[in-house]
Amino acid sequence: MRIIILYNYNKLARVLENTEMRKAESKIVTENLNGWKTSLAHDIYPSGVGNWFLDQRVPYSSLYPYKGQKNHSLKSIYPEGTREGTTSVWYCYQKLSDLLFREGEKSEEINFHEHFFVTALNQLPSAYYCDRQERARMFSVNKRLKMFAAHAFFRQFPVVLMVTGKYPDGMKIEIEDTFQVGLGRDEIEAGRDSMTICYNTDLRQLFIHTRQMGINSSDKLLSLLVGQIKPYLR
Repeated sequence: MRIIILYNYNKLARVLENTEMRKAESKIVTENLNGWKTSLAHDIYPSGVGNWFLDQRVPYSSLYPYKGQKNHSLKSIYPEGTREGTTSVWYCYQKLSDLLFREGEKSEEINFHEHFFVTALNQLPSAYYCDRQERARMFSVNKRLKMFAAHAFFRQFPVVLMVTGKYPDGMKIEIEDTFQVGLGRDEIEAGRDSMTICYNTDLRQLFIHTRQMGINSSDKLLSLLVGQIKPYLR
């Protein structure tokens, strides 16, 4: 894996108002954690994960979730509940992966997990930024930042891509310090999109902060991201 992606966790924000749904989400989080422990304990690599799409007996894998998903946007191609497609966010991640590692040739399946490590900046679900109390948001984000800063694993990636939009700016946090990237700071506009770019002192790590990725992410933004990221993957 060469790139770490930090995103806003807003999944099931409305659903979690229901007690039973909160229990279900808690179970998912626990299973995800146990899945990572299993992968680490048995030294499992992506190539060792079964194809979830071809065999419904294959369990969910934290290392390579839903391996074998087809590279189509679920909402626009397939009916709800199918095992075929993927979300608009993952579809966008895959498009970026194909641009970086396949010269833009579209993959048949979702395989960006082989190159990207994706994790949440904020673990508190919220449909909108103003839905959660400031203190709770700050506690969650700062707890995550301390973990990122304390473990060398999170600092080994040559590229840190934070796709959270204006969310961190409103919380007044200095995430660049966590990854020790502050030598240079450039602001790049991409139409309605923009990105902030920082580098570390030896120019070996790149930090990019831009909008949340999904169906509305422009090709221009993806092209600019590729231009900035590729030199750090050599």
